[in-house]
Amino acid sequence: YQDAGLGGSTEDWPIMSDSVDAIVLPHTLELSNDPHQVLREADRSLIPDGHLVILGFNPRSLWGVRRALSRKRQQLPWGSRFQSMNRIKDWLGLLGFDTLHCHYLFQRPPIQNRRLLEKLHLHGPSAGYGRKYLSASYILVARKRTFVMTPLNELHRRRRRLFPVGIPSSSQGNVRRVN
Repeated sequence: YQDAGLGGSTEDWPIMSDSVDAIVLPHTLELSNDPHQVLREADRSLIPDGHLVILGFNPRSLWGVRRALSRKRQQLPWGSRFQSMNRIKDWLGLLGFDTLHCHYLFQRPPIQNRRLLEKLHLHGPSAGYGRKYLSASYILVARKRTFVMTPLNELHRRRRRLFPVGIPSSSQGNVRRVN
């Protein structure tokens, strides 16, 4: 669209820090030259407890095998860098995100033959067993963790006294010697 509100690279966003409630990255990490920087920009841009939604291609699937064997490696999406969901979860953990949901999507092998697909019975109760290896893509939802800092002077005010009742004191005038 010519009237788009923002434009920029995936590694350097024209967005203020801590200003966005939710960010959706549809296959952005695969197409970026520096996926770590994309995640750092998302972290910078999200408000505390903001949500990040990542869609990615599953490299550990039959679709990933097809990508590795494809002659069309220069065409999208086969020419992009597939990142595994576990790797993305590790990266997000280092940035201080909690992973809320992970789901594999599009459970079917990269086959165009309808009869063969019907024979594979991918819609019955056994379909869930190979979900990770049949799924072409995944969706991951994470929340930016926030840590609230309590100033030290507040801690000192709240600290309980060791002796909540006063300590008895003796004065020399009240002490008598007994013979």
